[in-house]
Amino acid sequence: MLTPDQIAEGRALVAAATPGPWDCPDEGQFDGRRSLYSKDDNHLANAGLGPYPTHSLHAGDGWHGASYTLAHPADAELIVYLRNNASALLDAADELAKYKAALRQFASLACATGNTIIAEKILQEHNLDVK
Repeated sequence: MLTPDQIAEGRALVAAATPGPWDCPDEGQFDGRRSLYSKDDNHLANAGLGPYPTHSLHAGDGWHGASYTLAHPADAELIVYLRNNASALLDAADELAKYKAALRQFASLACATGNTIIAEKILQEHNLDVK
């Protein structure tokens, strides 16, 4: 599970990144490369098998930007998916943390009122530790 610090870091990265949604269309491939585009059709990067036997993500002006090695052209699709769903995934992580905190509080209340069997069952079934 993500920690509150990791969720905050993710939200900061989302806020600083080019706004979504991004796209990685099949059309327009060149030499097996896939391109990443923002919602305003701004070209963000190329991903794919370049002229050398490595997979690369090139950010910037064509080949003049930074280059990062990727394992496979499908990594571009993963980058797009994660960018487009990052806020929803972080919201879900937040909700899960709240849910687990509420379950811990309920288990604590059950234990305080003598219902230790119920408390133990809640903690075990939801894989929670006692904090």
